[in-house]
Amino acid sequence: MKIVFDGGILEHVGPRRSAEVMTLLLRALVECNLEYLRKHPKTPHPYQAGIRYLREVRGERWKGIAQVLKDGDGDCEDLACYLAAYWVFHKVSPVSVTLRWKKLAAGGRLFHVLVRGPKGLEDPSKKLGM
Repeated sequence: MKIVFDGGILEHVGPRRSAEVMTLLLRALVECNLEYLRKHPKTPHPYQAGIRYLREVRGERWKGIAQVLKDGDGDCEDLACYLAAYWVFHKVSPVSVTLRWKKLAAGGRLFHVLVRGPKGLEDPSKKLGM
């Protein structure tokens, strides 16, 4: 199933509410990835999967593990949600995805997704070539 949010959903709310909604959506992607891992328990750790970071240049497409593996790449939310789900599936805890926001000089904000694990914050995008 493909779900597309279109029409400026988060542009009409403030930064705090926007971050709350984004975090809920990221958790949903982690849950989808967990279902994939339950059906494919031999899926490799993202750092051993032969995938790399690739920045999206047009819009924002969130990909689950199956699509990341098929494409051979993902951006920050794809890779962070893959890693978080992998850790949850393999009983590494506590694990969560977290957002970092950066104000752009031209206006607007840019988000980046990290994983908070037992050793603190981890950035799978950087480890995979960002």
